Amino acid sequence: LMTKRNSIAFRSPILGLQVSVVDDFRPHIDKWMHFRVDVSWTDDSTGYYKVSSKLPGETRYTLRETYENVKTFHPVNPADFGYLKWGLYRPGQSLEKGDVPTRIVQHDDIRVLDLSQG
Repeated sequence: LMTKRNSIAFRSPILGLQVSVVDDFRPHIDKWMHFRVDVSWTDDSTGYYKVSSKLPGETRYTLRETYENVKTFHPVNPADFGYLKWGLYRPGQSLEKGDVPTRIVQHDDIRVLDLSQG
């Protein structure tokens, strides 16, 4: 998941996938937004991504996008295993270029579950 202008998008750069999950996050500033990404990790074309969100005021998750029959595991040197990472990554930005000096991202209740177990 990434921010892109005023939206939040799901992307897989290796597969060339990118879709808006939240068209405009500004009405939700200082409120919790919930995201769920179900993935079937495969090294052939039988995997999937299912991207859902629950925005402030919503009582349940809404499926926003599904990509099926895709290769979801793409090992790149030196890793030969999958792992998750998250945070704020903006290495190309600087004050000299007019970028904002401060960004705040809060993460809470991050869980990784093996859905095949039941």
